[in-house]
Amino acid sequence: MNQPQNTNAWSLYWSEDRLYSCVAQSSDEDQKTLNKLWQDFSQELEPNSRVLDLATGNGAVADALLSVNNSLQVDAVDKASIDPKKFVKDHGNLANVNFHAETDIFDLSFKPSTFDAITSQFGIEYAGLSEASVQVMPYLKVAGRFQFVVHHAQSGIILSSANKIIEFEQLTQQSGILETLIDVLGGKAEFAQLEAMGQNYLKQDLIRSEQISGQVFAGIERVINGFASKPKESLELAVAMDLRVRSELTRLVQLTAAGQNSDTMTAWLEKVSAMGVEAAFSPLYLDPIKQDYLLGWLATGVRRK
Repeated sequence: MNQPQNTNAWSLYWSEDRLYSCVAQSSDEDQKTLNKLWQDFSQELEPNSRVLDLATGNGAVADALLSVNNSLQVDAVDKASIDPKKFVKDHGNLANVNFHAETDIFDLSFKPSTFDAITSQFGIEYAGLSEASVQVMPYLKVAGRFQFVVHHAQSGIILSSANKIIEFEQLTQQSGILETLIDVLGGKAEFAQLEAMGQNYLKQDLIRSEQISGQVFAGIERVINGFASKPKESLELAVAMDLRVRSELTRLVQLTAAGQNSDTMTAWLEKVSAMGVEAAFSPLYLDPIKQDYLLGWLATGVRRK
């Protein structure tokens, strides 16, 4: 199973100054928990160890690893068109990472038994957890370790995405408000039609949030206000806004589809164990004692042969 062919949504997502994805808490506690997890893993690696970070995004795992063990040699791959050194500010550790953009997990060019460790945070499962794991394990040295943080089908991240998907679907439906906005600016519809549609959207019993619908409506207002003086630029802004909204919908749909349940994790365990890999998985909570917020699955292991 290959990684999703439509990586444009992720390329667009990572073309901004953001280090993290797939975090659902209003605070940064989940980021702190994940950072601590990777820092602990990093400190157990020997100096100058080679690490392969899969589906790296803008390098959150690599940044955490190098923050406590800066001798590591990290190769970070992603299918999307990433460029963390261009977009991410104030993360000097990334300067020492070998990023490989537009690189498919199923088409890596490294030699077998190259790496002392393989890592992934909310990434490898998008390519098919079992299939991708079988593909990458040969790149791990014997006695080499891996650690994956994987989407849990019932995690807070997955569950919080459900309503967002509904809201994005409402905004991007055919002949909906964004499509009508572009038609108005292109001379194919009247402003009165767009205004009536907007009022109807706000009156209906729909899922709406300030984070999504509020920002979209604010964007629409800015576009309309600038149309008289800059019609071409306003149309371009509307098309760009429509693209971002649709891309975020695509990203969230892929995210929820990547969620793993206990059966798929058990199947993964059987697959990698058959390769001579000693592995285990367990739920990962924000607070392991309270267990009131589920972050994902933690999958770990060692290549034994």
